[in-house]
Amino acid sequence: MRSRRNKDDGFTLIEVLAALFVFSSAAIGLMTISQNSVKSVRDLEDRYIARTIADSKMAEIFTDPVQLQLGVIDGEITQMGRPFTWTLTVTESGQQGVYALRVDVMRNSDNLLLAEVFTIKRRGR
Repeated sequence: MRSRRNKDDGFTLIEVLAALFVFSSAAIGLMTISQNSVKSVRDLEDRYIARTIADSKMAEIFTDPVQLQLGVIDGEITQMGRPFTWTLTVTESGQQGVYALRVDVMRNSDNLLLAEVFTIKRRGR
């Protein structure tokens, strides 16, 4: 039996729709993966910047000649166009003459804690 299909015939509407469905499904999947990758990179950058801010605040504390006071100090800083909030908490460490220091850095947009650094410091040094 001979097929009625000729070499010059094109694709049927069903074949075209099926091909478009397959292509659009793949494109949607790739777009989702791409968006998630961009978000992950941005979050990773924010964590890196936050850690740098926390380390800088600790270095500032150790080089500042002003005597530390017990309590909480906070502030805002913008790095690479992104706003962050940092909090320094100074408490007694349990050893005489030693403070426990903690710096937390959060992203302003959602108050997500991105970095925290702990250390101790002698009073008067």
